[in-house]
Amino acid sequence: MMRFGRLWRINASAEAGQFYDGTNIQLELEPTWNLSRNLEFGANYQFNRVQFSDRDQEFYVHLARIRTQISFSTSTSISAFMQYSTAADLVSANVRFRYNFREGNDLWIVYNEGLNTDRMSHHPIRPSLDSRTIFLKYTYTFIR
Repeated sequence: MMRFGRLWRINASAEAGQFYDGTNIQLELEPTWNLSRNLEFGANYQFNRVQFSDRDQEFYVHLARIRTQISFSTSTSISAFMQYSTAADLVSANVRFRYNFREGNDLWIVYNEGLNTDRMSHHPIRPSLDSRTIFLKYTYTFIR
């Protein structure tokens, strides 16, 4: 891992371990670019190879993500996230607006949407739109 606060950083990891009655090898690469203290762009690519030796089966999962974070002030920010998963054949997006009234009090407006990318390989055929939601969330922290 490279230290936070740099203009450009790349984090990488590799993991191996048990996955139910098989094994999983995971490789991950995560570049991040801080254009300023108020604007950050990032990406993430994750590869998983899951193997079940006793059953002579295996599958591969590719997961790609892009994200951005924008701070307008110490109390207002927007973050956006888009992801593609070969395991689910799904592209999903998430946009979050946050307003901080004061420490411990936040108002969130969250928009999520998911789109099916391989509709025809399922029976019955999946719709183009997998899901769409809008949330309004308020958090309040109680302190003694």
